[in-house]
Amino acid sequence: MLVSHVNSMIHLPINNEGYLELLRGNGKSWALNFNYFTGGHILVGKIESVCMPLLNFLSPSEVLATTCSSDGDPQLIAFGLNGKRLWHNDSPNAGVWPVLVTNANGTRIARETLLTGHPVNAMAPLESEDVKGQDVQIIDAATGKMVLRAAASPAFDVGGNVAISPSGRRVAILMDNKLQIFELPPPAPLPDLDLHHDK
Repeated sequence: MLVSHVNSMIHLPINNEGYLELLRGNGKSWALNFNYFTGGHILVGKIESVCMPLLNFLSPSEVLATTCSSDGDPQLIAFGLNGKRLWHNDSPNAGVWPVLVTNANGTRIARETLLTGHPVNAMAPLESEDVKGQDVQIIDAATGKMVLRAAASPAFDVGGNVAISPSGRRVAILMDNKLQIFELPPPAPLPDLDLHHDK
């Protein structure tokens, strides 16, 4: 359906209708463009970030953008493909290498990050002894509200230590080499985020 040639590995958020791409604007402004597999595209909206945002589909119509504030701290912004912003979180955990896990209908998100002993950058790379743990936050996709926070162990940098039931009511987390099951309240329903644009 789609052929794209690139010189290096990229992260391309795709749903069943098309894919999102980021277009750099002036300064810290980024435009989000949704390209249909059948042809044509729409401008979803704009976000601000001093680093290149990371985009992930939470459901076919909801996207989570991980951005950077002016001082480099991470921010989470959830929005629909119809351009509607759902929530903005200025203070997620500032761990490294975030991994997202969602339930089947995208109403709950598990965000895993590695906790380190120092900021990780080109001058201070991550060594195995720098990993101090792994933080897991369970978030309602509709509201951005954190409903559970736990420390997973052992830490896996590619995820694999948390799972959410299809209903979003149960979460399994590997803690101290044992599987812990948590009961959660029902997730908030997602608003209507269907595209209302012409293709």
